[in-house]
Amino acid sequence: MAVMFSDVGLLARLVAFDSTSSKSNLPLADFICEYLDGPDVTIIRNDNAAGTKTNLVIRVGGRGGEDAGRGGLILSGHMDTVPATEPDWQSDPFELTETDDAYMGRGACDMKGFDALAINLARRAVDWPLRCPLVLILTFDEEVGTYGALHFVKTWENPFELPRSAIIGEPTSLRVVRMHKGFLKMRVNFQGTSAHTGYPHLGVNAIEPAGRVITALADLGVQLRAERTDTSEYFPETPFVSLTV
Repeated sequence: MAVMFSDVGLLARLVAFDSTSSKSNLPLADFICEYLDGPDVTIIRNDNAAGTKTNLVIRVGGRGGEDAGRGGLILSGHMDTVPATEPDWQSDPFELTETDDAYMGRGACDMKGFDALAINLARRAVDWPLRCPLVLILTFDEEVGTYGALHFVKTWENPFELPRSAIIGEPTSLRVVRMHKGFLKMRVNFQGTSAHTGYPHLGVNAIEPAGRVITALADLGVQLRAERTDTSEYFPETPFVSLTV
């Protein structure tokens, strides 16, 4: 195995990789694989169709636990970040900087901080007598639509069983968030036919039916706000299905 960094040292290395979602994450993934590669570690790369990005599935320990079933734990995070184009950066976004007892850098919080802790935990776990495995699942393109996780779900060929329990390391101000509503995103397109404003009857104005749809959706939103579901009690601030045009 490569030389082990402190948690902060490893975070600095992860931040130094520009893994903005629009770019390949292969350099970062290669570094993580090299850092964790060793005895009793199984590393599976789950590449996208173009071979430009990859999810990582890394298992440590647990091989002797035939009776463990799907015991163990998954620690799951993503490797990509949003762009670092904000004009008010006061330091290099790809160089970890300590400021006012906080670490600044693109992705330091969301979510390379968790990734660094999980990766180093896996390094340490190599020396532990684990009956059940510790599994890291690190995905690509979370920030632009969880595409890496979707690709993983569709293509995972189950070379080994994954634990049933998982911790997703999204930053939540250190509060445990054990569920969310999920979401559905829908785009409605309207096709029109252009015509001179003096002869509107010769064309089709796409704006008019779009306006009716917006009104209908707004009315639906009012109806949904009055409804309750079996899980409404878990969302006291918004105990209804939220609809936004």
